[in-house]
Amino acid sequence: MNLPPRVKTQYPRTQDYPEDESIPVPIETVFFLDDGKQDPYQPNRYYFDYPGNWATSNNGENIIGLRSIKLQRSHIKLDFIIKIAKYKEEDYLDNYENSYDYTINKLVQQKNAKYVDLNVVCWIKFDEISYDNLFEMVNDSMINYINKGWADGFVQNYALPNDRDILLDGYYDKNGYHIIIYSERNKTFLDDYDLSFQLYYANDNFKELFNVPKLDGLWKKEIIFDKVWDLKPCNVFSSIAEQSAHHYIGTTDNEYPEIKYFKLNSSDQRFWVEFHSMGRNSSPACFPKSVSFAIEIQFQSFNKRLNGWFTFI
Repeated sequence: MNLPPRVKTQYPRTQDYPEDESIPVPIETVFFLDDGKQDPYQPNRYYFDYPGNWATSNNGENIIGLRSIKLQRSHIKLDFIIKIAKYKEEDYLDNYENSYDYTINKLVQQKNAKYVDLNVVCWIKFDEISYDNLFEMVNDSMINYINKGWADGFVQNYALPNDRDILLDGYYDKNGYHIIIYSERNKTFLDDYDLSFQLYYANDNFKELFNVPKLDGLWKKEIIFDKVWDLKPCNVFSSIAEQSAHHYIGTTDNEYPEIKYFKLNSSDQRFWVEFHSMGRNSSPACFPKSVSFAIEIQFQSFNKRLNGWFTFI
């Protein structure tokens, strides 16, 4: 009996697959800060929706390719006025009434306190990664006021921070980066004088960068601005990196020569991206409205049957 030729079934051939099998095309897209939704309780985290025609497709395993993460910066002009009152501690105690703010106003009005309006104008350039220029500008402006006779009775020693009537500094904690206006005289016993400060005026750039939507107009021994962007590049974490330690995906201002791929196992319809300052890894990065970011991503589906999981002959 004549039998038909045997068909080798151990290794399937390409011609055995249907000719109408479609190959999914990767989706290239870019996400900007404005495209996301900021977490109300964690301001350094943003949520983005996956492309609808990709998230709902049934083309196998979902793969995300990361091309770059870039911060988009511009020059920022800061224009602000700090009122400074310098007075003897005994005068404050003798005239105390109602509250700290009320008493300082009283001392200024009665001319029992030395007083000056310090106007500072400073540019934060797009490539700066610290506030050193701003800190020095405040110091230089105060020295200039004293030299021109606009701040009689005030002292601003260029070489000795402990002998200055006003200083600016920055520090980190678990809640982010902070900038403080203060005087070392309030902490030492170099003389009998204390200093108080009031942020009298600030332009919109200052309010956005220093997170002060409204000036309270109160006298304080120190003014602290909370959740300030520290200008540093960031370490970036995201839910797309499910298998990466701590969900780490990379750093800002870096374009990868080869795409970084991440495999998704979840069926979520959105993903989150989180920014932490490289100045201090645990410190959240809080961007002002004048700063944005761009994340270039490639969305693709991986079909094992179409991507080399079988050996063809």
